[in-house]
Amino acid sequence: RWPELLDHLIQTIQTEHTTDATKTLIFETLGYLCDEMDESSISKENTNKILTAIVGGLQEDMANPIRFAAGTALLNSLVFARHNFQVEAERNIIMQHICGA
Repeated sequence: RWPELLDHLIQTIQTEHTTDATKTLIFETLGYLCDEMDESSISKENTNKILTAIVGGLQEDMANPIRFAAGTALLNSLVFARHNFQVEAERNIIMQHICGA
């Protein structure tokens, strides 16, 4: 059920007509899920999906509540995203978005 939930949350974030409040709630949900999940329970593919969504939420054109919720979700995802930070190109992209937020 986890992959279906994740896909649904990410698709909803990317939908043009999704309200800012809904996007904020989805990032908060991702943050809670990331905080509670064990590192071994999330595949590399799902980790990449989560990080891609979170980085999208940090974009300058997003409303501040969305960016804050995405930043919190990123903080909560660091335990299982550490492998992504070990790859220089991925780390640089993530850090560029963090610094731009």
